Amino acid sequence: MKNILRNMKLISLTGIFIMLFLKFSLIPYFIGILVLCSLFTIDYKKSKKRGLIFVLLLSGLFLLNAISLFYSSNFQFGIKTVETQISLILLPVLIYFDRDFYYTEQNKIKTLFIYAAFASIIALIGIFIYNGKLTEILNYNRQYDIYSVLRYHKLSAGQHPSYISLGYLFAIILIWQGLKAISHKAYFAVKVVLIVILLSFIFFLNARAIFIAAFLVVIYFAIKYMTEHRLIYKIIIIAFLGFGFLFLVKNTRFKKVFLNLSNATNIEQVDLRFSLWRNAAIACKDKPIFGYGIGDSKEAIAKVHKQRNITEAVDYNLNAHNQFLETLIQTGLVGFILLCSLFVVALYQSIKKKQELLFLFLIITIVCFIFESMLQRLTGVVFLAFWYSFLTIIYLPNQLDETILR
Repeated sequence: MKNILRNMKLISLTGIFIMLFLKFSLIPYFIGILVLCSLFTIDYKKSKKRGLIFVLLLSGLFLLNAISLFYSSNFQFGIKTVETQISLILLPVLIYFDRDFYYTEQNKIKTLFIYAAFASIIALIGIFIYNGKLTEILNYNRQYDIYSVLRYHKLSAGQHPSYISLGYLFAIILIWQGLKAISHKAYFAVKVVLIVILLSFIFFLNARAIFIAAFLVVIYFAIKYMTEHRLIYKIIIIAFLGFGFLFLVKNTRFKKVFLNLSNATNIEQVDLRFSLWRNAAIACKDKPIFGYGIGDSKEAIAKVHKQRNITEAVDYNLNAHNQFLETLIQTGLVGFILLCSLFVVALYQSIKKKQELLFLFLIITIVCFIFESMLQRLTGVVFLAFWYSFLTIIYLPNQLDETILR
């Protein structure tokens, strides 16, 4: 019976991972199966305090958002957002109390995520071709670059490119982490090819936040390897970074940003996000401590959009496109400090315990939080809740700093 439940949990996790890339709305069904299976295997007597701080931080963020419903006038919108964020408390609690399963199966879980990422690429390409988009691409107007055309024709099958690109980037990091342990040359080559495929798909999805995150990861590894190798390798690395930067500037959505930068008279003319961030900052001034509540935050920034006549923001009813600012509007400085603590505590532990995987996960997630309101969509919530909990509760060394836990 235990083997059946273990396999069911692995199947549920595989379903969650695949749906993070393909169909966000199906994720709750797989989470439901995971919860049901976990109820039969959790041993509450074996629960330990290690990692409890991370459970409390995630759960506290959810509870604070839920409490803010009581001072929100738009209760209906607020309750939908709270429902979206329920994984912030559910997944860390599951992983905390069922740590034996996640510890035993940690390598398999990471491998399943990599396979899910690759399988989703095959599925997205298949959907793209089935919908007749390939024919349209072959006949596209040459005045636009191929990246913009692919984004316009929804290579991501309607899912937000930034969210699924974040998953692909994390899959690349997981593969890279395991390369040193591979002794078989053919298997090593397969892994390298898989990295190239994932990286290529990220470029075609054309999400700028992920380009920045990926570039930071490359710089991290470049600095790391430059200290370990001879001068010729250092020259190659620097040349590679320079070429990569020029490629991004000339062939992706950054091209328009740099063009705007050369012609702009103020920062808001460079990119719409700067206007959104300023509007969010303006909205925060009226209720800085506890915010407007999770139900009224979108109306608060929409009001500023109208006052400042940001047409595109008004037409599309855009949010802050920055989770830190979004949280500041929703729950004020209280929520903002809690969200920052979520990252600061984990970053401190990742550096102290020399946990490279956790460190890189946090860096790429922080970058995405700066450019997207990640916790407003189910996929962003589940991605953060699962991998943050998994990497802090399971992946960190057994002995955490006792001062942090008190």
